[in-house]
Amino acid sequence: MPLTVLATLPLPAQHEAELRELNAEVSTLQFDGIIENELPSWNAAMITSAAFRLPDSGAALYEQLADLVRRGRVEWVHFCAAGMDGQMFIPLIRAAHAAGIKMTYCPGVYATPIAQYVIAHVLSCTRMLREHAEQQASKTWAPLMQRDPRGAVVGVVGAGGIGNEVARMATALGMRSIGWRRRAGSFGSFEDIFTGEEGLDALLMESDFVVVAVPNTPQTRNLINTEKLALMKPSAWIINVARGAVIDEIALTTALQIESAPPAGAVLDV
Repeated sequence: MPLTVLATLPLPAQHEAELRELNAEVSTLQFDGIIENELPSWNAAMITSAAFRLPDSGAALYEQLADLVRRGRVEWVHFCAAGMDGQMFIPLIRAAHAAGIKMTYCPGVYATPIAQYVIAHVLSCTRMLREHAEQQASKTWAPLMQRDPRGAVVGVVGAGGIGNEVARMATALGMRSIGWRRRAGSFGSFEDIFTGEEGLDALLMESDFVVVAVPNTPQTRNLINTEKLALMKPSAWIINVARGAVIDEIALTTALQIESAPPAGAVLDV
């Protein structure tokens, strides 16, 4: 069966080359709903990551995809995105539900790469990789006081799939991993699990690295605020791999500008 693909624009050169190697026939979906080189059917489809770099592209794109579902052109919708606050997905989800077609997603697929990202920044902070790179770029050398990450406490706010993988990797490198969740549950890869308001406070006070990995919900919005940041060690770093709204942005930027006040630094992937 020949490969026929419906793809969003812009189509990166690498993808074009790979599709040519597969002898695929490609149709492209515009944001206004026009399909160039429209075919009777497709046996594959993809949303290119480049499409999301265009201004206001997300909502328009998913509305056009929802329209394809309503027109009976889609048999299966698969979501690769994570998070519970993706409003742009709602039209497509509603259309697929109304049409009774299959919807799937891939839970856990981001746990390893995000955990690797967290560990990379923990090592960068303790081994001062950014400072070394700056010295190298300026062709200067000065001794730097590095820290051994072994024995550091990594506290993960959100002991789900991503948090558990962070704990597993941190433990493998000799760090102590503690986690927090709203309700009691299994420890997984964590050495200890805290719950409730008092548990969150205890985790913040004990951790050398606070990793925020909770979903963005009304209950977690501004979960990390001025009062919570003040509980951290002055030397501790905060690493946010959750949505930005989980941390009070004004509180964080204010705290970072106060010398000797916690946190010592922040890594924001939001």
